[in-house]
Amino acid sequence: MFWYKVSLIIVVSFLLALAAHFLGYGTAETAQRLASYIQAWPEPLGLTLLFLGCFFLFLTVAPLGSFTILVAGFLWGPIAGVVQFSALCLSSYALYIWTAPKGQNYAYQRIIKNGKALELAERFQLHPLKSVCVLRLVPVIPSCVCVLTCSAFSIPGRALFTGTLLSGWVRPVLLAYVGSQTLTILELVN
Repeated sequence: MFWYKVSLIIVVSFLLALAAHFLGYGTAETAQRLASYIQAWPEPLGLTLLFLGCFFLFLTVAPLGSFTILVAGFLWGPIAGVVQFSALCLSSYALYIWTAPKGQNYAYQRIIKNGKALELAERFQLHPLKSVCVLRLVPVIPSCVCVLTCSAFSIPGRALFTGTLLSGWVRPVLLAYVGSQTLTILELVN
């Protein structure tokens, strides 16, 4: 059942990324249009929509989170990183509950057959908190992959959530800060 859920996540992520590509999401023009459109909204509404968008985005492996938080940081400053971190915590919890093994972990049994994956799984189980923190800090690993890795490697939920609280805030707050400094950076470059 775990692998069917992973397949569903991959298909939805692919479709989301494909739609984003055709809509031009991730380009400078889109960022300007999006920023000018969102600036007309009241701040609480914008931050609420950011939270909801990030919550659903973190349930996929679509590579759209960094661009989203940069634009949000430009609009609302580092508070946007805190909002995205809140969405990260909640979506990680929901995804872990949905994919965590109930009873015997069949995903882990399939991993045992692969020598390299087994070695990696054993390292994760030896140092679960450190492993989660590393996964959360590596910028190219989507949040969804971190949660699915913990589910597949039988990492306890407590380690996932503690690691997320300790290190999951770094990327969103840092990127939101960089986004908030965009005008300053552009002035320095020009």
